Amino acid sequence: MTVSKKNIIQFTCDSFNKANNKDTAIWKIAIFFSLALVVVLPSFLIRDFMLKEQNQNFNFMGNFIEGHIISNTGVGLSIAQGNPTLAYVLQGLSSFVPFFIFLFSQRKLMDVGALFMFFGGISNFVDRSIYDNFVHLANAPGIIPENAVVDYWRFGFVNNSFIFNYADLFISLGIIIIIIEFIRILIIFAKEEDKKELIRKEEKNEKNNKQIN
Repeated sequence: MTVSKKNIIQFTCDSFNKANNKDTAIWKIAIFFSLALVVVLPSFLIRDFMLKEQNQNFNFMGNFIEGHIISNTGVGLSIAQGNPTLAYVLQGLSSFVPFFIFLFSQRKLMDVGALFMFFGGISNFVDRSIYDNFVHLANAPGIIPENAVVDYWRFGFVNNSFIFNYADLFISLGIIIIIIEFIRILIIFAKEEDKKELIRKEEKNEKNNKQIN
């Protein structure tokens, strides 16, 4: 094993220990199980309710949300449509990466964002693997029972709105939170670097003044 590999392993272990010390362990365990209940359980309860709807199209919350139940064999905006293997791989990666972020995160808001993505992705992954009879929609065009995620909402005020489900809401929210936190980290890092640079300049000026005197 080379020195560089040892350094990488040591850095990884140190980062994990800092993110999962005695002070943060309780928080991480609590938020993990809390968000599992918030995201995963309602996801399948709503999914089951929607599949029992006798009409494929229905209004919910007026014109803001419309029901439009379909099966989606793709990921995200129908990426990998008709390719179940690739869809499973992408769905798995979209769950694994946020969980990895959660394990090494030292910021609470980052934990929340990562778990939103993780549990949303897991919900869709399991959804895709469930065989559905589509009781009222089995004969509807485009409805297939295997390797498909059930999507059922769209924005009524948007023409050709994409169709999504409950889990997708948390995946999108998680992405937004992580991006915001990443930007905040960059800003904090930039400010710290500016402070260090200012201190270095002051020390250099002080040294030059001493030499002149």
